[in-house]
Amino acid sequence: MKIKIGEDASKLRVKKTEKATHLMLSVVGGEDIISRLEK
Repeated sequence: MKIKIGEDASKLRVKKTEKATHLMLSVVGGEDIISRLEK
């Protein structure tokens, strides 16, 4: 169980990092960069 909780926590951390990166990119370069990365 401890390992599973750790995995969930790391996944949440990755999602938060991705959201922060998306916000930074949208501020710096606009939505077109984000849509290009998602393809």
